[in-house]
Amino acid sequence: MADDFESPLIDLHRAQIRAAVPRRWLVKDLGALLFSALECGPRDRDLLLLWKTYLGPGWREMVRKDEGIWRRVWARALKFYRRDHGVDPVVPGVFAKLVR
Repeated sequence: MADDFESPLIDLHRAQIRAAVPRRWLVKDLGALLFSALECGPRDRDLLLLWKTYLGPGWREMVRKDEGIWRRVWARALKFYRRDHGVDPVVPGVFAKLVR
């Protein structure tokens, strides 16, 4: 039903054009984006599409190369989720290894 539709909203008040984004901002902002995605109950393919869209061509290599930052992004998203819900979210299969 259309009345039951919910869509997460992300505040982009800090959106800027910069030569380089500080890592802590990147982790915080991507963690918030991932937290919002977790609110929707994503599947593997949903999150893979997010990565593919965000990172663009060569996204697989970028994820492998920067696995540490993605672990921090996941940690941040889980922290937000636990704070708001008091429980761990359901993490889709291929992403479960990043949250260990």
